[in-house]
Amino acid sequence: MTVSWDELVRVGDPGLGQQVTLMAPALTISFYLQEVDYDGVAQLYAEAMKLIEPGLTHYQAESMKRPAKISPRALGMIPTWMRKPKEFHSYWWEAHGGADLGQSPPGLELLLLASAIGSPEQKKQAIENALEGANQREINGHAIRSAIRILLPVDHELGRAEALARWLTSLDLLKRGTFGSIEACFGLAASTSVDRETARREQAACSRYPGLDAFRYSHSGQVRVDRDYPDMIPLVRRPAWTNVLHELTLRALGGEATIRTQLADAPEVRVTAFEHGVIVQAGDRPELGDLNRGDLLPVLRQVAQVLGPVRARKLVEAEAERHPFWEQFFNTFEKSYQ
Repeated sequence: MTVSWDELVRVGDPGLGQQVTLMAPALTISFYLQEVDYDGVAQLYAEAMKLIEPGLTHYQAESMKRPAKISPRALGMIPTWMRKPKEFHSYWWEAHGGADLGQSPPGLELLLLASAIGSPEQKKQAIENALEGANQREINGHAIRSAIRILLPVDHELGRAEALARWLTSLDLLKRGTFGSIEACFGLAASTSVDRETARREQAACSRYPGLDAFRYSHSGQVRVDRDYPDMIPLVRRPAWTNVLHELTLRALGGEATIRTQLADAPEVRVTAFEHGVIVQAGDRPELGDLNRGDLLPVLRQVAQVLGPVRARKLVEAEAERHPFWEQFFNTFEKSYQ
């Protein structure tokens, strides 16, 4: 580990009339959802609160213009929404900790587009419509921009592979297979939408340190439609310390035995099977590389080769057109630096 965590902290005034934390490092667990399992999300929220509630200090949700002090009412919003979701309503809720109204961990960030789960017949027709004569195509899935991110201190106990795998497999989203993809790694909580300098520093940090994540809600929902598959195949956004692969994603890679064979010469990689997929972890703990020192995280580069066939390539292309940073960010473990 070559980075000093203090280097990744930025404090400034985004227009609140006071100095707040605009960027901070965290251990992050990101859930990208294809369809919203409301009961599963409610259970995930309850389990996340066991980890972070004592440290939460403020929140912002829906049409609020600025953060407010955390309260029992605020903590009850997501469970209430999940009990009676409004179809096609976009739910947004974020809470963080720290002494100011900024982005310090612990925290939870949620954006869900509530939509009806279609019947198997409707899904089949949606796949046919998406293919439009082709045999295979990458598209946005059912629940575009549905994602949840948990932010923990960088030294949290879930930063060990076995502990995280045990916690993840206790979640109903995994027990029922109602997730798209999941990533865990070091990341940044960053107010990029309200401060250009924070966005610049986020890009600089993520460009230098492989393994550091830049989270966006808009990166969720990427799937592949294929005439040979009965459902939409969730795609992997980016190789990370921990990637949870849906059973359909795993099938597209050739199955558990295939990826174990491909990773046979990487004993540091831990593969944990569960009923609806596998958890692939590049080492016992998350790490950051450093391109300035030639540290490219070779184990994660091996994982990237295995996950390559199920990467969300159209997402990369679209984001790279918006800003060149994203091409480097998404492909950092596949690029040659010689």
